[in-house]
Amino acid sequence: MNREAVALAADSAETVGRKIFRSAEKLFALSRAAGIMIYGATTLAGVPWETVIKRYRNELGDTRYETLKEYGDSFIKFIEENENRLIPESTQKKYMLDSIHDCFDSLVEDIDTAVKVLFYRKKNVTESNIVRVAEGVVGRYCQAVNSFEMYPSIPQDYAQQISRVYKADIDNLIEEIFEQFPTASIKEELEEIAIGLFTHNIRESDSCGIDYFDEYEPRNSSGIVIAGFGETDAFPSVAAYDIEGMLLNQLKYMRLDDKSSSIAELIDEDAPYPARIIPFAQEDMVDQVVYGVDSTFDFFLIRESVDIFSSTYSKMIGNDRKLRNDDKERLLKKLISKRRQVSEGITNKALEFEFRTHYLPTLRVLSVLPKDELAVMAETLVNLTSFKRRITMASETVAGPVDVAIISRGDGFIWTKRKRYFPPELNPNCND
Repeated sequence: MNREAVALAADSAETVGRKIFRSAEKLFALSRAAGIMIYGATTLAGVPWETVIKRYRNELGDTRYETLKEYGDSFIKFIEENENRLIPESTQKKYMLDSIHDCFDSLVEDIDTAVKVLFYRKKNVTESNIVRVAEGVVGRYCQAVNSFEMYPSIPQDYAQQISRVYKADIDNLIEEIFEQFPTASIKEELEEIAIGLFTHNIRESDSCGIDYFDEYEPRNSSGIVIAGFGETDAFPSVAAYDIEGMLLNQLKYMRLDDKSSSIAELIDEDAPYPARIIPFAQEDMVDQVVYGVDSTFDFFLIRESVDIFSSTYSKMIGNDRKLRNDDKERLLKKLISKRRQVSEGITNKALEFEFRTHYLPTLRVLSVLPKDELAVMAETLVNLTSFKRRITMASETVAGPVDVAIISRGDGFIWTKRKRYFPPELNPNCND
């Protein structure tokens, strides 16, 4: 994206179980000068995003908004106001129970692990010992959920609403998974965890030491990208959202600020080159091209550098015969306390080098690229990711034809590459 236009490119891969299809529609025109792209799940609670988007577009009609952000707000509002037509209550309930089940399965595994450790450490284990261990694991889960920030998009009494409508269903699920095990206090905390999954923003939270939350990846979450121009926008913008699901006709979503950008804002901030490259979903190859190095190598280099530094100086201190033992111990403690400072120093230097030698020169060229070259660049980055998946043992989750569109103030939404599942010459009335 630069001052002239924004280019969108999307592959055609869709994963269903172990099967990968290569004909998914992920890129659509939204208005004359705005487009919408999806990534992740291609359905919202089982309803194809293509259906949702095209119904919204039909309802939008000739309505135009002054800014691109208003298109995003309007799209979210459309989903929430048409929930009964789009997502029936039974589907919303299934989404809730499946999500809770996933969390409770992880919780049961953690309890089993903790109990095994207890038996390993202690010979005479009583039932009360096991209950205390379970209470501790459940308590940590509950404490973790409550430490996460609330979703900004939900009403304040949302937890009470969920409890009022679905308490019996949640209790039945607790009995099914935990059988007769939960005490009254554990059951209360389990209910709190279950409801907290829908009221708290787990994905954007800091590490809490529980694998399920630290590696949280909800079922069938989707990314929505709306890009282009509002009626009064002189420069292009991108607004990105993460949409997880819907419960009680309340959409669980959040705006991705780090993936949303506006050229006008970059100009106001005096950015040296008002341009952005924003990868979505699988970002590794784009980052490698833009920053000149694979991010995993960055982490490896930093970790190994710190380990070598610590090991070398530890040996030097240990082998120094002039130092007394208490001095050696003091120096070693000081060395350990400096590990984080050394790690941050190496990280900052590495990022500064990548930014200066790779990222800025790329932005400099991107800021002046003409429209056709923007489209080529967007397509190439997707193709590179697809090629990497093809020549490695990773699943080919980026594959198939690449759809490409360029959106400019003057020409509006223009397809430069587009697949069709039908011969256009046999369907002259289809002008979508």
